[in-house]
Amino acid sequence: MAAAEPAPDWVGPDDVSIGRQLHDIVVPQLFVLTTGLTALRRRSESRSGDPLVADLVDTATQALSDLRAISRGEAAKSADRVSSVVTRLETETRTVGQLAECAVIFERTGDAEIPPEFGLDLVAFVWEAIANALRHGNADHVAIFFVVHSDEFVVRAHDDGAWQEPTDAWGSGIRGLEERAARWRGHVSVSGSPGGTQIELRVPRDGVYERRTCR
Repeated sequence: MAAAEPAPDWVGPDDVSIGRQLHDIVVPQLFVLTTGLTALRRRSESRSGDPLVADLVDTATQALSDLRAISRGEAAKSADRVSSVVTRLETETRTVGQLAECAVIFERTGDAEIPPEFGLDLVAFVWEAIANALRHGNADHVAIFFVVHSDEFVVRAHDDGAWQEPTDAWGSGIRGLEERAARWRGHVSVSGSPGGTQIELRVPRDGVYERRTCR
C-alpha cells in the first residue's frame, strides 16, 4: 500500500499582504481594462469621437496609478489644493451622469493649500457619497459643496434619492469616512428626509495643518 502523500503546504490569504494581493491580482486586471479602453478611445477618435470613452480611460488610468502606489505601501497621488481636488473629481465623475443617469454638480467657495493626504481623503469622501446616493437612494442628482472657512473645511454632499436608515453595508462605508476624518480631528454626519440624504464632513484647519507640521 502506497504511503499517503503529505498535505500540500497551502499559503492562505492571511499569509499574503494586501499590497501583494493588489499588485498581483487587481493591478493586472486594471491594466488590461485600461489598455482595452485606450484602444477603444483610438477607435472612437478615428470615427466620430466619444468623450465617454476618453473619460473612462482617464478614470481607469487614475485608478491604476492609485492602486500601484497603494500596493507598494506608498501614498496615492492627490492634489495639493482644494480647487485641484474639485477639478479632479469633476473629471472623474463625468461618466456617472452618462452611465448611471445621475447628474453630479460641484460648487466651491474659497480655496487653500492642503496636504496631499488630506486631498485624498476628500476624494474618498465624495466617492463614498456618490456611491451611497446611487446604491441606496437611486438618486437623480448629487450636489457636492466645498467650503473653505477661516477655521475649518466643510464638504457637504446632498442627493435627491430616497432616504434610508443606514444599514451595516452602508455603515461600513460611513465608518471608513469617520476614521479618515478623525485623522484630522474632524467628524462626519449623516441626515435624511423625504427630500434626500445629506452627508457632511467638517475638519478644523488646525487639525489639517498641525498634522502636516508634525509629520
